[in-house]
Amino acid sequence: MLVLGAAFRLPLRQTEGFARCLIGLLGLTLPVPDQSTLVRRRRMVTVEPHVSGRSGPVDLVLESTGRKIFGPGKWARNKHGEKRCSWREVHIAVDASTGEVLAHALTDADTSDPAMAGEHVASAA
Repeated sequence: MLVLGAAFRLPLRQTEGFARCLIGLLGLTLPVPDQSTLVRRRRMVTVEPHVSGRSGPVDLVLESTGRKIFGPGKWARNKHGEKRCSWREVHIAVDASTGEVLAHALTDADTSDPAMAGEHVASAA
């Protein structure tokens, strides 16, 4: 659970809830340690974040996808007659050999993929 919390950068109380949810979704009946138990165990175990050992050029795969925005703003737009939907683009740069996400960005729908390529290459270096 400590590794799970470190991977998602969660506080221990949220790590406990996340683990309970995952175990419940899997249909398992495993005990989940509470937050105070995790505090005690974290004192004995050090969890290091994964640091990639890249030494050389990397083949980047750049991809983007659009996401429609939902929420209370949609009702207000429809009420006042605005028909245009809100979209955001998620741009991702992935190492082709390992599948590791090296860079990501959330932009408006007007930002093109080539415009983000330079930023992703600089972030992945």
